[in-house]
Amino acid sequence: FDVADAPNVLIRSTVQVGRMPWHPTYSSTGAVVFVPNKGSNTVSVVSADSVEVVAEISGKGLAEPHGSVLSPDGRYLFVTNNNTKGEYVPRHKLADNENVGTVVIIDANTYEIIKVLEVGDYATGVGARKAW
Repeated sequence: FDVADAPNVLIRSTVQVGRMPWHPTYSSTGAVVFVPNKGSNTVSVVSADSVEVVAEISGKGLAEPHGSVLSPDGRYLFVTNNNTKGEYVPRHKLADNENVGTVVIIDANTYEIIKVLEVGDYATGVGARKAW
């Protein structure tokens, strides 16, 4: 998008990512954009310069990825996952809901999944702040 003349926003280019892209996040350098693909259970990594997908992240815990945010130091990407279809099987079943949501922690440099946190059902938005 070109927002130089906001609120008149112009589309400058498009890129094909996975199904149902949701809540993208720029890397701390601005070199790539992380795009959670809710319908594909992946996160596309898009080069901001070439506007091409340079990597596709998939794996354990990515089950209807929704929100994304970088850690304040830019090292980790946190991605929330709805998991309403039960594609991720939790390590511990909750009495009231077997389809727990997750937060997947991804190394923002290597694009590897570091950890899967099990959270309440239908995890959606996420935010981060720098500690004061």
